[in-house]
Amino acid sequence: RLEKFNQISNYITPRLGRKPAVKTPGVRKSAWVNLVGLATSEQQLTQITEMFPGWKESGHVFDAQFSELFVRRCEELSCPLLALKVYGDYSKYNLRLTLPGAQRLIHSLHVEYPINHVITASALYRVYSLPPVAQDLVSCAMLVSACFKHGTKDSLSVATALTPHLEQLLKAQKPLKVSENSTEKALDKPRVWLKWSLKKIDKALFAQTG
Repeated sequence: RLEKFNQISNYITPRLGRKPAVKTPGVRKSAWVNLVGLATSEQQLTQITEMFPGWKESGHVFDAQFSELFVRRCEELSCPLLALKVYGDYSKYNLRLTLPGAQRLIHSLHVEYPINHVITASALYRVYSLPPVAQDLVSCAMLVSACFKHGTKDSLSVATALTPHLEQLLKAQKPLKVSENSTEKALDKPRVWLKWSLKKIDKALFAQTG
């Protein structure tokens, strides 16, 4: 696997930049997909991100599907802060955040990482012209859950401010049904995240009000 990773990396690298050392054959998008899929560590994913600027300089743009794959691999390899760094600097990395990607980014941060990282991720919604967190049910629920969990004065203020928005979103939402089928669950992660977050929020509100 490492040998294949290095092989693809060594193929792509000289073909990047405004004046690539090797022009033909070019780099197919599938090569990037395979490279990210072969990564087994944060170090390897970081190595890949260092190649992103050269892809931009050669006049190419990553598509939404690749962006969402990158966020997922960062979560799977327990390095969501790398994703946060990349999406926080679009001018350098040229990787556009999508709504599914943003939801996954918040999910990867909201339980185990400091609340400031979750807030930073939520601020990216505006940067990438995504629906505001307060208008997206899944994102809003995870953010409110994280704010209650961390329990600081500031995070509780954010949770309190967002709770009415969450309630309005829930009123407009059809009843939640999460499949027990493992394959369907895997394909509908946002719905699973939402149900889990709402349970945590209910517990937090009950603890506050009794």
